[in-house]
Amino acid sequence: MMGLFLPISTLFLVTFTLCSFASETDKQNLKIIKLTNKTQVSITYGQLTSEIKNKQLIYIGEKHDNPRHHEIQLKILRDLYKQNHKLAIGMEMFQTRFQGIVNSYIFGDLSESDFIDQTEYKKRWGYDYDLYRPIIDFAKLNKIPLITLNIESEVTKKISKHGISNLKAVWLNKLPLQIDFSNNSYRNDLYEIFKEHPKSSQRGFERFYSIQLVWDEFMAEQISNYKKSNPDYRVIVLAGNGHLAYSHGIPSRVYKRINEPYSVILNDAENKDGIADYIINSLNE
Repeated sequence: MMGLFLPISTLFLVTFTLCSFASETDKQNLKIIKLTNKTQVSITYGQLTSEIKNKQLIYIGEKHDNPRHHEIQLKILRDLYKQNHKLAIGMEMFQTRFQGIVNSYIFGDLSESDFIDQTEYKKRWGYDYDLYRPIIDFAKLNKIPLITLNIESEVTKKISKHGISNLKAVWLNKLPLQIDFSNNSYRNDLYEIFKEHPKSSQRGFERFYSIQLVWDEFMAEQISNYKKSNPDYRVIVLAGNGHLAYSHGIPSRVYKRINEPYSVILNDAENKDGIADYIINSLNE
């Protein structure tokens, strides 16, 4: 393999970017709420990082297009990495078929432009890459594994068109090994969201619900498999708030697979009982 080191000019640029990005985050007021046993307590950022430092699975939610959420994610990642370098980052934003390309970028000499092109980032995720660049740069600089979590979009498009029961074997074989439809609370929450769609129908909801569960279970499967193969690594998962709230989506499904305790941190979520372990509300000074 060719050299694993960044050129000095690139290294300076990455370091400068990370420092500038971090300093902007540090200027923010972070209002952090800890939710336990139907109680809500305000805590400091230092208390948050102290409480989660021994957790091997930490989920940090986001609204995908909110830059502050990604700044906060990076801030937590930096501080957890200082505590223990055995850390991996699971990202909803990349589909698993591109894990080899991600590895070539993080650990090899693939250029950023080729990385973006070859993962088909713009087509398959679509949010401005600048939102995630500092996080990915931080991973590359420190050779932190990035775990691609998402199922390929071709599968979910087939489910949207035909439903799971009518999928051909080639697509069925790409589904997670287990899909648990039994959480009625999650189903009801998703139905309330779905009803806001102008062309909502019961048949449409069943496919919408199936796709959501396929996303959740597939990502849970990738996280679980990584932890089984790398038990001494802490995994920090970056995903949309909707996949993490109340642990209905990814967290509970990982727990069923590997029984690993975890913490859920949501950004700018409603303070509701059981929605997360911590809620961070970021306020500009």
